[in-house]
Amino acid sequence: IIYLMSVFSHLTHSMLLLVVSARDGGDLSSATKAAVTVHILQTTLAPATFERSWFAFSIPVDAPEDSLDGAVKGREPLDSLEVVSYRISSGDPQGRFCIDSRFGIICIKKELGHETQCVFMLTIQSQLGKSPVYSSTQDNISVIDVNDTPPVFLTRSDEVIISHTQSVGTAVYIAHAENKDSSLNGAIKYSLASNLTNAFSIDLGFGVASLIRMVFEDKQQEYTLYIAGEDHGSPPLSSLLLLTVTVEEQRMGPTLVFQKLVYQVEISEATSPGARILQV
Repeated sequence: IIYLMSVFSHLTHSMLLLVVSARDGGDLSSATKAAVTVHILQTTLAPATFERSWFAFSIPVDAPEDSLDGAVKGREPLDSLEVVSYRISSGDPQGRFCIDSRFGIICIKKELGHETQCVFMLTIQSQLGKSPVYSSTQDNISVIDVNDTPPVFLTRSDEVIISHTQSVGTAVYIAHAENKDSSLNGAIKYSLASNLTNAFSIDLGFGVASLIRMVFEDKQQEYTLYIAGEDHGSPPLSSLLLLTVTVEEQRMGPTLVFQKLVYQVEISEATSPGARILQV
């Protein structure tokens, strides 16, 4: 938001050119700069002023079109008989909102999506009659998330091979689902929807499936597990992953095996090529 810090006269400045750059919290600068041209008009008319310098409203993401979001109010000078009108000057390039030019009531014009944009910052201008002078206010609109997106696994089915002598506690698989919702609606917990053999367990938070008993005595070559990913919304939404665990008999004699079947590592996006990540 650009604020006026001192009074200008059109006799000394008829136009000002401002160059604006942006910098994020990681100290990265914007690739381009924005040019703002300010024209100083000659007028003796006092503009209509807003009751507040900024407004804040919240609206559910599933609110229907034409539903009300909020209203802004401008005050005309006491000696004025002109009518105040309103318009959205910036912050809504997709035209998702509209404003009643007479009463300043803001309505939804198009469907909103919390996953695509959760906050809108609209600049509202008021005009007194046909005066060339405007006053502005900021309208911050927060889109409240609802639980409308279920967790999604990267794949619907997968398979893994283990040895029939695999020890108890071995991690055999990591299930991972993603959810575009936020807060509790986007938090995922994992469970085994079917585990008739009671040979496996899964970590609720990380989705790591592990052996909880030896499978040597089962004489079973394959296990079918349904892993559920469920969010914490109300009502909760979920999806399933079909995991096939194949048991192979380990032959006697020298063998080459990994110490662990599942590895997990996190790296920074700024990690340099060639950096050592993990040794397996």
